Amino acid sequence: MEARFKHLILDLSYSSGNFDNMSRQPLVVDLDGTLFLGDSAWENLRTLLLKKPMKIFRAIFYLCRGRAPLKCWLYNEVGAERELPALRAGVVKIIQKEKARGRVVHLVSGAPQPLVNRAARRLGLNSKGRLWGSSPDRNVTTTKPGFLNEYFGRGKYDYMGDRQVDLPIFANSRGGAVVGARPGIVKRAMQANPRLKIVDPLPPFRVSAWKGLRTHQWIKNLLLLVPLFSAHAWDQADRWLAVIAGMAAFSFLSSGVYLLNDMHDLETDRGHPVKKARPLASGELKLPEALGLAVFLLGVAFGLACLLGPSFFGCATFYLSMAVLYNLWAKSQAGLDLIGLASFYTLRILAGGAATGIICSPWLLGYAIFIFLSLACIKRVSELLRLKREKRSYAGGRGYAVGDLEAITSIGIASGVVSVLVAALYVNSADVRILYAQPQILWLLCPILFYWVIRAWLRTLRGQMPEDPVLFALKDRVSWLLLVLVLMVGAWASR
Repeated sequence: MEARFKHLILDLSYSSGNFDNMSRQPLVVDLDGTLFLGDSAWENLRTLLLKKPMKIFRAIFYLCRGRAPLKCWLYNEVGAERELPALRAGVVKIIQKEKARGRVVHLVSGAPQPLVNRAARRLGLNSKGRLWGSSPDRNVTTTKPGFLNEYFGRGKYDYMGDRQVDLPIFANSRGGAVVGARPGIVKRAMQANPRLKIVDPLPPFRVSAWKGLRTHQWIKNLLLLVPLFSAHAWDQADRWLAVIAGMAAFSFLSSGVYLLNDMHDLETDRGHPVKKARPLASGELKLPEALGLAVFLLGVAFGLACLLGPSFFGCATFYLSMAVLYNLWAKSQAGLDLIGLASFYTLRILAGGAATGIICSPWLLGYAIFIFLSLACIKRVSELLRLKREKRSYAGGRGYAVGDLEAITSIGIASGVVSVLVAALYVNSADVRILYAQPQILWLLCPILFYWVIRAWLRTLRGQMPEDPVLFALKDRVSWLLLVLVLMVGAWASR
C-alpha cells in the first residue's frame, strides 16, 4: 500500500506518542487554516498583487488549469522567497508535545509539496512522519479523505483540520481536533466525530466581520457635520438628511479601506504588539472573507455617493484613490504620510460640504489642515516612543527612525500653534461678522484651543497618548468638556 502513495511521501524522521495520553495512533495535521493561521495560497496571491501586479493575468491562466497548478505557480513565483506563513501557536504546542512523547506526526495539505517540507523542517519532524503536499498535476485537498483511510486504515489515526472538506476525514478518524473553525463547522465536525477536541475556535463570521469594520472609527465621520454647523445651517432638515447619508457612505468607505489596509499590512501587523489582535492578523478573519467584505462595503459606499451628487462622489473617489496610494506607497515615505493622514480628515470636512451644498470657508480648511497635521505627528511620535521603549530603531513599513522624534515633535507642535493662529485670524476677519453678532467673544476660543494642543502634546511626550489621537480625543472627558465650552462660546457670540 505504501508503494501506491510513494509519489506523495517525503520521509523525515520521528517516532510515536499520543494526542490524549491514551492513543499511540499517528497524528495527521493539515496546514492551511490549521497549522498556518491563514491560507498560504491566498497570502501568496496577496504578495503577487503587491510585488508583481502585472502577473495577475498569468495567475488567471493557471487558475483555468485548476487550483493545484495555481497554488504551485504562486508558490514558485513569490512563496518560495517569503518566510514561512505564520504558525498557529496552539497547534505548534500540541505537535511539539506529542513529538516529545515520541508520537508520529504527519503533515497533509493542499499546499505545494515544497511548502509542506519547509513546515516539517521548521517543526523538527523526522523520518517516520510522512509529508503529503500538492504538485501541479495533483491536488491533495480533493484526494486526502480517501488516501488517508487507505494508508492508515479507518479509525486508526487522529486528524487536525479546520474546514468543510475535512468533515469526511473527521468522520473516519479515531479522534483529533477541529482547529480555527467557525461554529457551523465545529458543530458538524463534532456530529461527525464526538471525540474531537476544539482548538482556537472562531466566532461567527458576523462577529469577526464587525470587528474588521473598525466601527469605532466611524465616529471620525462626525467631521462631515462641521460645515453644517460652521455655516449655522443646523435647522435645515434636507441638509441633515444629506449629511447623514454622507456619513453612512464614508463609514462604509472607510471600513472598506481599513480592510484593504489590513490585507496590505498583514505581515507587519502580525509582528505589532497591538495590531496583531486585529481579526485579519490573528486569523479570525480569512483573506477571501475580508476581500469579499471590502468589495461589498465599497459598492454600498459608492452607491450612496451616486445619490448625493457628483461633488460628493468626487470626494469619495478621491478619498479611495488617496487611501490606495497611501497604503501602497505614501505611508512609507517620511513626511508624505503625515500630509496624507491630515488630508484624510480634511477631506471628510469637504465631503460634508459637498453633501450639504455648503462651500467650506478657507478659514475652516486652513484650521483643519494644521490641527490634523499636528494630530498626525502625535500619532507618529507615539509610535516612535513605543519603539524607543522596546529598544528598536526603525518603524516597520514606515519611513521613520527613533532619531526622527525631535523633528516630528517640532513639526507637530508648530502645526498645533499655527492652527490656533488661523482661528485667531478668523476671529479678526470680516467674514466672522456675517455669522456672529458679537464676534469679539470668539477670542475666548483661542485659550481653549491652545490648552487642548498643549495638553495633547504633553500627554504624548509623557507616553500617555495611544497611537490614535483622534480616538483619544473622542474618548477623553477633558476634550469633551472643552468642546462644550467651544459650543457655549459660539452660542454666546451668535446672540
